[in-house]
Amino acid sequence: MAQYDVNLREYWRIIRKRKFIVLVIAVILGIFSTAFAILSAPAPLYSTECMIEIKRERLVEGIYSKTIAWEDSDEH
Repeated sequence: MAQYDVNLREYWRIIRKRKFIVLVIAVILGIFSTAFAILSAPAPLYSTECMIEIKRERLVEGIYSKTIAWEDSDEH
């Protein structure tokens, strides 16, 4: 009985020779797995709403006075 020694080059040669079949199978599996994930997704249990209020400060002095605290004390 003949012994065949298959290495990575042999596998790579087979994949290159059958690249169209490998590509088609990969695309088909991707489509089916995406469809399965979408169709078997559970219904959402919770829903929420959010409202954000943004206030703009028109004066630059007002912005700086709120962020910078001036202290005259000399603590070292």
